[in-house]
Amino acid sequence: MARAASPRARTAPAPGARRLPAFLWLKGVLCGAVLMVSPATMIVIAALFAPLVAIVATDASPSRATTRTAILFALAASLRLLVSLWSSGGDVATAIAMARDPRSLLCGWLAIGAAWLLLEVISIVLRLAFEISARMAETRHRSEIETLLAEWGE
Repeated sequence: MARAASPRARTAPAPGARRLPAFLWLKGVLCGAVLMVSPATMIVIAALFAPLVAIVATDASPSRATTRTAILFALAASLRLLVSLWSSGGDVATAIAMARDPRSLLCGWLAIGAAWLLLEVISIVLRLAFEISARMAETRHRSEIETLLAEWGE
């Protein structure tokens, strides 16, 4: 006799549906804590990471490789600015001045753009290389098949 499914049984998500990460609330609490402890740092980070919103919105891959790499490039570009903010006392007025400095923003935004462009170009080049490799293998296999058919007389 089959058991009836309990009302608490989990069902599989629909294909294509995105699941929220289990610890999404923890990330929100962490961001809130950093904002409360150091609002100046968050001002600079928000200004530098603004282009990441567009990358996150357009990155449809399940692994989010483009987003993760762009974040890494943005962190690398923002280190100099954050160190100078912290060494100058880390007050909000200095953070706003740094966030309004076009050279600093341009450095961070160009790093994010370079990461995005690099990953897009690499993915296109790799797809092209795999396609060429597959076609060469197909041509080689076809010639081997033709050779075998000629030898066997069929």
